[in-house]
Amino acid sequence: MDCKQYQLTLFLGRHKTRCAGFWMYSVELINALCELVQDEREIKNIIFPMKIVFSGLDQQQDELEKIKMKYADLPIDIVRLDDFKKHRKFGVFFDFFRVCKNTKILHATSNVLPLICSGKKILTIHDLFQAYPVNTPRGIYEKFRILIYKFLFLLQFNMANIINTDLDNVADELKKRYKKLNNVCTILPGLKSVYVNSQFIEREHNYPYLLSFASSDSRKNIRRVIEAFANTHFLENIYLRIITSSNDLKEELEVFLKANNISNIEVLAQVSDIDLQEIYATSRALIFPSLAEGFGFPIYEALSQGIPVVASANLTIEQIRAEVRPFVIECDPYSCSSISNAMQRVVSLSLRVEKRKKVAEYIKNTLNFKNTAIQFVKLYSSCLK
Repeated sequence: MDCKQYQLTLFLGRHKTRCAGFWMYSVELINALCELVQDEREIKNIIFPMKIVFSGLDQQQDELEKIKMKYADLPIDIVRLDDFKKHRKFGVFFDFFRVCKNTKILHATSNVLPLICSGKKILTIHDLFQAYPVNTPRGIYEKFRILIYKFLFLLQFNMANIINTDLDNVADELKKRYKKLNNVCTILPGLKSVYVNSQFIEREHNYPYLLSFASSDSRKNIRRVIEAFANTHFLENIYLRIITSSNDLKEELEVFLKANNISNIEVLAQVSDIDLQEIYATSRALIFPSLAEGFGFPIYEALSQGIPVVASANLTIEQIRAEVRPFVIECDPYSCSSISNAMQRVVSLSLRVEKRKKVAEYIKNTLNFKNTAIQFVKLYSSCLK
């Protein structure tokens, strides 16, 4: 039985893929918190001893262990959860009812707050899609699952001392759906270090590649992207690179492309962070007409490399849009012709190297986990008063 007293317990949730935006909280945020302590030792008593609770891939375990070794002088304990009956979704459900004691601050970073816990409770909500999906639910199971999540979200929100969100629009949606909430704050997340620390390529932006992302989640809208690309007449040879974390989806898309005789599209799976950063930097634009997003990391990853973005008009990026407005072309994600027109426009954009570099530097300076960590330390400090 763990009787050790912790200043901070980070409950990271469960990640089945390294591409999940939540993953960065388990690596980038913890790294940034440790670095802050090295710069300002008085912060140490706010967040250490620290306990990290997670369930995910072996790679996540390895990365957390590397952080622990790197900062060996800081008291960090790592606890890996098993999936209930070897099933991740059951594990997520039972995480709501997990007991988390002996901590002054519990920060649940990925939509799931253990309901039985001591200390102050901070819940980070990235989106509400589990309870309020974009697509109409099909079947009794899906409808029942949505009702369960609505109930659990309400229960969590009533228990949390502070609810933290990624973007103001998520905070606004929370306040709209749960009118009695008055404890919501927004802290922008950072980007992965590979983007923040990358060197800007100072050359004309005439690469023949567009970039898009695919997942099993229909919100990514990849079939419409493929259809729009196949029906777009460009004035030069343009290729589309699709990135996915699933080898099964890669094979499925390749079968679809072959069956429909669609060329100039390449599907890549299991791309490393370093390789993906290089792909961003050598792309003409990101095509991201998602039906709905939380923070929408690919948008900002692309902008951090100085490349423009085709994004859905319903995606909210107002918090930093003023600086990057010329780099974002909006489209109707439900219209292939709108996506196609946006592709044509983004390919024909003439963006000077100086302007692209300025936007890239602005995004890197705004969205880095050092800034995020500083904001969280202030939040943790306020909980201890």
